[in-house]
Amino acid sequence: MVHPSEISEPIALLYNVAAMANPTLQKLASFFAQLNIRCPTVPDTDNDRSLGEIWREVAGRAIADHTDSIYASGDALVVHANSPLWANKIRHQQTFLLCGVQANGYAGIVNIRVRVAPASSATQSRAAAAPRLSPATAELLRKVATTVSDQRLRQSLNKLAEHGDRCSGGRR
Repeated sequence: MVHPSEISEPIALLYNVAAMANPTLQKLASFFAQLNIRCPTVPDTDNDRSLGEIWREVAGRAIADHTDSIYASGDALVVHANSPLWANKIRHQQTFLLCGVQANGYAGIVNIRVRVAPASSATQSRAAAAPRLSPATAELLRKVATTVSDQRLRQSLNKLAEHGDRCSGGRR
């Protein structure tokens, strides 16, 4: 027989979800009952901590640092990830994250909707303000290209130098 103190936290979270009559986890609750394992019930939604604080704790620093605009919308938690990569990571861990949020006072949340936040204007302005090649740099690229034996590299250096000429008002 497993002693309740030996239960890992994720199992306790799953039990909490099953205890809330989640149909997909009823068998798990029955299994725990047969083992005489008692886990704490889901706390009330009268929680002193904000949803953002709970999200940071449940998701961990790595995910939390790449998300913002976390809010409840009906029975769903809406999370904005700052890139498709992080949105995908959240989707893969959705069950665990959902259990954690529910176990921390948001039992009414039954779904996580992940959105990719649009690029911030700061990111867009950095891209627009990319440094341009000076005429001296374009000339240096041409000189280096004449010493390179690899034809593809030589063509690439010349093409880059031409781009620098176009950006600086044209030369050549």
